[in-house]
Amino acid sequence: MLSVIVINLFVINMFVINMFINRSVELKKLLDVLSREESQLILVYGRRRTGKTSLIIKALEQFENSVYLYTPIASSIDQVLASYGFSFKDAGINPPNSWREFLDLLYELGDNGWIVAIDEFQRLDEAFKPAISLLQDAWDRFLSKTGLKLILCGSAVGVIERLALSGSAPLLGRVDCILKVRQMNYLDARAFYPGDEENKFKVYSYFGGTPAYASRYDKSLDLWGNLERLVLNRGAPLLEEPERVLMEETRAKWTYSEILAQLASVKGLPLSKIKARRGSPVEYLRVLERMDLIKRVIPPTEVNPARPKRCLYVVADRFFKFWFKYVYPNLWMIESGRPIISKIKAEEEKFLSEAVEEIIIDVMPVVLKKLNFPLIDKAGPWWYKEFEIDFVGLSRHDVVISEIEWGLGTDELVRSVCNKAELFMEIERWRGPVSKIVIARDFTEAAHREAERSGVTLLKVNYIGRLIG
Repeated sequence: MLSVIVINLFVINMFVINMFINRSVELKKLLDVLSREESQLILVYGRRRTGKTSLIIKALEQFENSVYLYTPIASSIDQVLASYGFSFKDAGINPPNSWREFLDLLYELGDNGWIVAIDEFQRLDEAFKPAISLLQDAWDRFLSKTGLKLILCGSAVGVIERLALSGSAPLLGRVDCILKVRQMNYLDARAFYPGDEENKFKVYSYFGGTPAYASRYDKSLDLWGNLERLVLNRGAPLLEEPERVLMEETRAKWTYSEILAQLASVKGLPLSKIKARRGSPVEYLRVLERMDLIKRVIPPTEVNPARPKRCLYVVADRFFKFWFKYVYPNLWMIESGRPIISKIKAEEEKFLSEAVEEIIIDVMPVVLKKLNFPLIDKAGPWWYKEFEIDFVGLSRHDVVISEIEWGLGTDELVRSVCNKAELFMEIERWRGPVSKIVIARDFTEAAHREAERSGVTLLKVNYIGRLIG
C-alpha cells in the first residue's frame, strides 16, 4: 500500500520531497487526530511546496486502511474520478463512476475505519461546482456518523479559506482539525543543508525553509553552484517559482510582485512607504501575510501589538527575499543568457549580514535557554527614530540586548552594545537588569578584553550551532 502511494505521487508531482525532516509537531498533531475512533474532517493547507503532501504520506504510512487521492487540474468531474480510480484500484477498491457513487464509497470506507486523503481538493470546485457542497451535505447527513477520517489538502490559500474557513464557506464549522503547513524555520530547515553552522546560515539565507526548494540543494556543489543550477539559468527549476506561486494565488501578479520587490530591496518598510499600482496596499499586504510571504515586525516593547505605533513590513521567506532582490529585476538578463552571479557575489556580505540577523533573532530564545539566561516572553529587533538594536528579549523583570555581526566582532562592537543598552534603558525607562550579548563569526583579542571589562557575553556563530543542534 505504501509503495503504491509513493509511486503515484512521484509520477504526479515532480516536486515530491525525498526526505522527511523536522515536521514532528505537525506529524504528531495529524497522527493524534487520525487515531481517534470517531469520524474526523481534517483540513491541511498552506502555500505550495511547503511539504503538505509529504506530511500526509508520512502519516498514512502508520495506518493500513488508507488511500491517497490526487486531484488533477480538470475540466470535468469524470476526469477527476478517473485519476482517483488508479489509487482506488491499487488499494483493491472498485472505483466510482460518478460523484454520488464517490460519496457512497466514502460511506462504505468510513464504516470500515478508512482514512481517505484528497490532495488539491480545491480543484474539485473548478471541475464540478456542486462537488464540495455535496460533500458538505454528505458529511452532515451520513459521513460524520461513520469512522471515516477524511483529509482535505489544498495549496491555494485564498481558495481554501473561501471554501472552508470564511463566513460563507460550505465546510465552515465542520472541520475537526485545521493544520496550516508553513515553511520551516531555521531550526527545522538546517538539517537539509551541509557543513558547519556558518555554511548552514549562509545557504538558508538564500534558499530559506520551503522543503521543496531545500530538498533540491545538491550537497556536492557549493552555494553558488546550486544557485546557478536551480535558479540563475534559463530553464532552471526555480527560476520562475515565485511568479508561479503568485499566479496560482492572486489575480494581480504584477502588483504583488512590485510590492515584494519594494520590500526585498530594504530591511523593511512602514505602511506609509509601500506603494501599490492602484489605491491602498493594505489588502495586498493582507493577502501576502496569509500566504506567509511577508510579516509585520514590531518592537517587543510595543504596548499594543495589534495597533502598534512602530511597525515594519518585511519579506518573511528568504528565497523570495533573494529572488525579488536579485532575480526579479534581472530576469531579462537571465532569459537572454547573461549571467548575474557576479552581482550577487559582490553583495554577499551585506545580504548575509541582514539575513543572519533575522535567523539569530528566531533562534535566540533557544540559545538563551541553553545558556541559562532569564526566560523571555517577547523578542525581536528594536528601533527608535535613527537608533536600532538587532535583538531585544523581554520578560517581566529582565531584558537581553544583543548585537549581531556576520563578520569579525571588534571591541568597538562590544562598546556599541553597551551604549545601546544605556540608550534603551533611557528611552524605555527600564530600571531592571540588562544582559548584553554580541554574536559574530569570530572576535578580536581586543573584543575579548573589552567584553570581560564591561560584562558582555561573546558568542560565535558555530557555537550557536552546537547549542541548537
